[in-house]
Order: sequence, then structure tokens, then C-alpha cells
Amino acid sequence: MKKHISILLTLVMLFNVLVSGIGNNLSYADDKVAYSQNLSADKDLTRSERTLKNNKNQIIQKSKNTVLDKKPIDKKPENLNKNDLDNKYVDGKIEDSKTKEDPKKKDLDKNSKDRKVEDPRKNSGQDSEEKKPGKTEEKAKENTSSEQDKKQTSPEIKEENLESEKISFEKQEKGLIIKVDAPKGAFPKGTTVSVRLVSKLKDKIAYDITFKDNNNKEVQPAKGTEVKVSFILDRTSNLLPDDRPVNLKLYHVVNGVPKVIDTNRTAKGFMEEKGMSFRQAFPIIRQTFAYTNHTVMAEALEKWSVKLFRSVIPQVYRYVMMLQRSLLKALEQKGITGQAQAPYLIMDGSLVHMARMAVYGSHAVNGVAQIHTEILKKSVLKEWYQLTPEKFQNKTNGITQRKWLLQCNPALSRFITERIGSGWITHLDQLKKMERFQNDPETLRRFGEIKRRNKQVLADYIEKVEGVTVSPDFLFDVQAKRLHEYKRQLLNAFSILDIYYGLKEGRIAGFTPTLFLFGAKAAPGYFRAKGIIKYISEIAKLIDGDPAVRGRMQVLFLTNYGVSYAEKLMPAAEISEQISTAGTEASGTSNMKFMLNGAVTLGTYDGANIEIVEQAGEDNNYIFGARIEEIEKIRESYDPVKLYQSNPRLRRAVDSLVDGTFSDGGTGMFRELYDALLKGASWHQPDHYFLLKDFDSYQETRLRANREYQNPELFYRKCYLNMANAGKFSSDRTIRQYYEEIWSNR
Repeated sequence: MKKHISILLTLVMLFNVLVSGIGNNLSYADDKVAYSQNLSADKDLTRSERTLKNNKNQIIQKSKNTVLDKKPIDKKPENLNKNDLDNKYVDGKIEDSKTKEDPKKKDLDKNSKDRKVEDPRKNSGQDSEEKKPGKTEEKAKENTSSEQDKKQTSPEIKEENLESEKISFEKQEKGLIIKVDAPKGAFPKGTTVSVRLVSKLKDKIAYDITFKDNNNKEVQPAKGTEVKVSFILDRTSNLLPDDRPVNLKLYHVVNGVPKVIDTNRTAKGFMEEKGMSFRQAFPIIRQTFAYTNHTVMAEALEKWSVKLFRSVIPQVYRYVMMLQRSLLKALEQKGITGQAQAPYLIMDGSLVHMARMAVYGSHAVNGVAQIHTEILKKSVLKEWYQLTPEKFQNKTNGITQRKWLLQCNPALSRFITERIGSGWITHLDQLKKMERFQNDPETLRRFGEIKRRNKQVLADYIEKVEGVTVSPDFLFDVQAKRLHEYKRQLLNAFSILDIYYGLKEGRIAGFTPTLFLFGAKAAPGYFRAKGIIKYISEIAKLIDGDPAVRGRMQVLFLTNYGVSYAEKLMPAAEISEQISTAGTEASGTSNMKFMLNGAVTLGTYDGANIEIVEQAGEDNNYIFGARIEEIEKIRESYDPVKLYQSNPRLRRAVDSLVDGTFSDGGTGMFRELYDALLKGASWHQPDHYFLLKDFDSYQETRLRANREYQNPELFYRKCYLNMANAGKFSSDRTIRQYYEEIWSNR
């Protein structure tokens, strides 16, 4: 009779991952519970079972709701007997290909040295029913499985040679670490140990551990010696990277990288001696996290002072230090030493660089538009790209058409569905089919009527909310986005003021009456951004109070701009202002929403504007301004004062900030805006965002779009083709790429 030592072990683990929204902590519960049972040659199974029972309640309490195997089981099996070692389970019942077990036979023969020890890795929190003497077992099913099925049920996991010295054998299989430790003299030299999966059930997994000598005969440990067999369920090494990907975006959330290490350590010993070392843990963590960079603004690439970091999250700080040491070692292995390490340092002097920690702690890094990703590679994260180019990829942002077309623009949605069906609702790239109607006069006429009705809806809403009457017969020129200097709402304001003076002086002829709409909010402490809002409001009052331009232009800064406003603004817009300085906008999404609802883009070659132009054609949009290559060439020598002095129209617009044309109520806001353009402010050089450089190009392109609006067939055909080519910008596509190329490709 074969001699086996089988071990019954309850293994449990509960791993919780909580990633909150902005400002919330990332918290992780411990994901490792190890339970070991010592066996000696002269102990019988009854004592083992009694020892297990004494500890079982505590372990089961921790194992509630743990799920490892989702295969449905009709019925839990009764305890295994020794002849079941080579059998398999079918629907929860034991099946023997040779002989069927006597149903009245006891579970285990106490006199046998073969012991079956089950590993309930999937305990539901309820004790298994104990088999009682005389209880009839359910008749086993006939064995119809193939030899291949039998191999899959009872695979050979590992075979190791045990020397006469103290040995320690370890095997890891799908998160289960099986350790066999034997002291010196426990086995003859040359003894081998094999671990074989016997059965895998809903709540139990049984392994058979066998020791054999050089003659392939089974041997037992020497009397008086103790062999320690440990099963460690380590789902951090399995479920964490496989089933719990975490995407880092906002920089304070980057603390999730060291936080995972810390939380696991304090819970059950992720970093303790019996658990995982940092060297073992960090690859798991890196495979869990991916980093999405969403800005190239230096002020948004957060740097925390070490003093602040240690005072707020001291327990995490020590693991940031571990990450730093690991980084330095990795750099040295690549031959990067001394000052050459400076661009990589997570802790640099008195600062903790969050973006660097995000890159080092992640397995993938992506930008959110093609040009943005190239900027990351060539500039912002250049050194990191050179170090690990395989990490970097692009994932252009997207929007959901079900929100920003189907819901907010029902008339246009019906118009599309009538022509190509409803497939676009879930597959936006089907909008491309609309191109075949681009030269159909009736289609373009209907499209224009829908736009006109949407303008009326917005006009009614503005009158209701703002108490201001606007005409749907005006051209609707809209800039709706976060208020920031790099988005250049101030350039838009200078342009409007110059148009005002041009109309008053007769310099601008044939101008289409235009409503200039702004929708934006500024950060509470952003002083210059508030100054820009004030300045635009002052221009609006000037124009509204001048009978000479009334009926020809109107300016309105929408109050409390939000989603409800946007749902009416996007369908009504005809010109979408996307005028950020080239190389500053990561992607943008308002540009996509306007495009999807049939607006042309008046913008720079920046962010997703480039991809919009690639999809719809540059001839169907209005692109202006210096491109990123030109800006990089002139950045060091750029002199905005020279432009200011040489261009009278530009100088008059800029001087309106300080010459008394408008009042900032004594706040000094306008003076600071003026100084920022000509002298520099904070850490910025003068005219840091090249407003003065792009002023003439912007004005010329804007007036061209205004003139072309007077030809409805020409202008609305451009609008129509933008809508028909917006299919790329669905968030369905974006999320699918994240899933296929980052989250599940690790």
C-alpha cells in the first residue's frame, strides 16, 4: 500500500482595494493569511483534526466571501478517504475509475499512514458538515472523463531533491505557496518530494505530498523529527495585478503606490519576515498600477515638500524612501550614476516628485492625445522614456455619444438614425456613413434647420437663467472650458475688443452679427484667472451699452457654467474656440463634444485639435497660430514687448487693462494681467503663453470664418463633415484601448 502524508489546511484571505475620488485615501486590507501545521511521524489524524478544529473558527471568520474558483458545484463532498487520492470529483461527488467505495466505510482509516489533508481555500464562512457513522454517501457517478481530464485534475506540481541537510522546498501555484521544511536527518540523502493536486472543489482543495527515496520507494520522516508543511494563500501576487488594475491620474492618488506596501504590511505582514520582502512586493505593485499623465503644465506635475509629506502621511513616507533606494539601484545597474540620476529622483532635496514616483511605480505610462504623448517622450518625461521606452503609449481621450449626442441633441440623433440606423449609438465610428450625404442639398438644409432650432433652445434657456435676450440669428461663437491662462480666454477677449474697435472705425466690413459666449470657472485661489473673468465682463458691458454696435455683436459670460448649460450649449454652437498655446493642452474634450454636435473648430495645432483636423480635414476647420516646433525655436529669444510696440491694434487692446478703459474695482487684477504679458509674473517669462505672438493670425482666421458663415451651404457642409467624422472620439474606443493595451496586457 502506498504511504502518503496528506495535510488538511484552511487557507483564507480577504483583500479589499478602495480607490476613492479626489482627496480620498487608497486603502488596502491585507491579502495574505498563512496557516501552518506541524506533522510528526507518530501523530495520528484524529489529533490533527482536533488541532485544526481548535483554530478553525478564527480562520473561518476571516474567510467569509472569499472566492477562488467560480465553477458551480452541486453538492459539497463528504470527507475524502485514502482511496480517493487518485480519484476525481464530478459535480461534487467522488468517482473512481476502478472500484466504488463502500458507502458505509469510515472517512479515514486511523491505522493507515496515508492521511488526506484538505485545503479549503474557498471557505464560505460555514463549517463543512462532519460525516457521522452510518451516514450513507451518495452513489458515485460512472467515470466518463478522459485521461486528459484526469491529468488536469491531478497535475504534478513539483518534484524536489531533499538532501540530508536541512531543506526548504517552496512551490507557488496561482497564488498558493506550498512550503515543506524538514530538519537535517529527517530523510535519507536523495529523497524527493512531490506535491500533487488531488481535488479542487467549491470550498476545498486537497493536495497529496509524497516522499520517495532513490529507489522510488515511499519513505517516512525519521522518528522524532518534525516536517513542517505550510500553505500560504497569497492573493496579492495573483488577484492584485490580474483582477485589480489601478490607473493613476491625479497626483495625490500616486501615493497609492507606497500606500499599498504600507497597508499590507500593517495588516498582516506584507513586508514582515514571514511575508514578502520589498523586492518581492514591488513587482506585484508595479504590475497593478498604470499612470495616465493628463497635463504638461509644470505647476500641475505636483511636488510635495518632504516636511509636509512626513507630517501628513508619515507611515507612507518610509516606503517612498524604499522606492527611492530601489530606483537608485536600478539606475546604477543601467550605468546611470551621480548627477545623471537627478532627472529621475523621486526624492530630490526637500521635494517628493509625484510624477516620477508614478512613472517608476507603474508598468505603463500614457498620454491622452498623440501630440501630448510625443511631448511626454521628447520633453516632460524625456529621461524616463529613454530609460523605459516600452512603457510609453498613447490613449486619446474620448466622450460618450450617448450623453453628448443622443441625450442632449435628440433632433440631430433622429436625423442621423433616419439615414444610417441606430448602430452609431454603440459604435460611433458608424457616423462615417453620413459622409455619403455631404453633397445632398436636402440633407444639408435639414442639418441647418436642426442647428437653428438648437440655437433657439439655448437662447430661451439663457433668457430664463441670465435674464438676457440673445438672437438665434447671430453666429454662435463659443469658448467653454476651464479658465486658465494657457487656454487663452484673454486672447479671445483682446480679439473681441479689436473687432469692436474695427466695427466702430469702419475698418471691418461685411461682418456677420456674432454672439461671443464664454463658459468657464476659475480655481478659487487663481487671481489672474478671476481677473480675466472680470475683464471679459467689462468688455461685455462696454459693447452692450454702445448703440453703434448693438445688433452686430454681443458678449456674454455664462453664470455658473456646468453640465446642464453644456447640454444646451454644445448642440447650439457653430464655432468651437480651441485656442490654447500649441503644446500646452494635453487633449481637451469640449473640442470633441462641439465637433460631435456639428461645430467647426477655430483653434491651434494643439491637443486633440490635431486629430480632429486629421479626421475631418483642415479645410473644414480654421487652424491658426504658431505650432509647437516654432514655439520651441523662439522660446528663449521671444520678445513680446517688441510685438506690443510695433502693432498699434494689439497695443490698444493690451493697454485697455491699465489705461482706464475698464475698471477692476481697485483689486489690481488688470495690472497683474498687464505685467504678466510684458514683464512676467510668478515664475513665468513675459507673455508665457504667446498671446501677442498669435494675435494677428487669430484675428485673421476668425474673421475668415465669420465671412464664410454668410455662405450657409459652404459653412454647414463643414459643420456636417465634422459631425460625420467624430467617430474616433468615442470613450468606448478609449476605454477599450485602456483595457486591451494596459489593464489586461500586463
